[in-house]
Amino acid sequence: MTIVQNGISRQDRVRRVVILCASFARNLAYQRAMVPFRARLNQSDHEFWMTVSNNSLDVAVLEWCKLMADRNDKHHWSHVVTDAAAFEGSLLTAIGMTKDEFAGYETAMRRYRDKFIAHLDSDAEMDIPQLEQAERAVAFYHSHVVEQEAEGIDLHGLPATGAQMATYYHAEERSAAIRYDAAMQPVAG
Repeated sequence: MTIVQNGISRQDRVRRVVILCASFARNLAYQRAMVPFRARLNQSDHEFWMTVSNNSLDVAVLEWCKLMADRNDKHHWSHVVTDAAAFEGSLLTAIGMTKDEFAGYETAMRRYRDKFIAHLDSDAEMDIPQLEQAERAVAFYHSHVVEQEAEGIDLHGLPATGAQMATYYHAEERSAAIRYDAAMQPVAG
């Protein structure tokens, strides 16, 4: 029997969580791969490449908020994991944060999303959150979902283990770096 909640089956919800985790990882990889190339940007291409890099950052933040910060989102961990209390404690241990620290981090991520991605509010300074904690949180959530929640769910074509997710991230980062490098080579002429 398939259980449907809010118009989506548990199987589809779990699969979509894995898709969101992969999207977060891919966009984080694209953004980080650009960092070493920033010094090579010429004036005519600067705006384009910075937009590409910043858009990747923004999508990573959006995906993270769906998974970790928006308790009303159907993909938030509290709506997906079987034992939310145990998951939360293990998550905090895995990322090395207290509950209060994580709540502050969630607030910072939501603030960046709300004030600079979704709306351009009147704040004078943009406070871009560091994404190391976000990366660890998504890696933990992904590993938990594929190991504990995804039994019998088709994850074909998706990273189905923590190791596969790490491999996926590094492959996307390498691929982006190769493409950035090729695009920024001087044109022979």
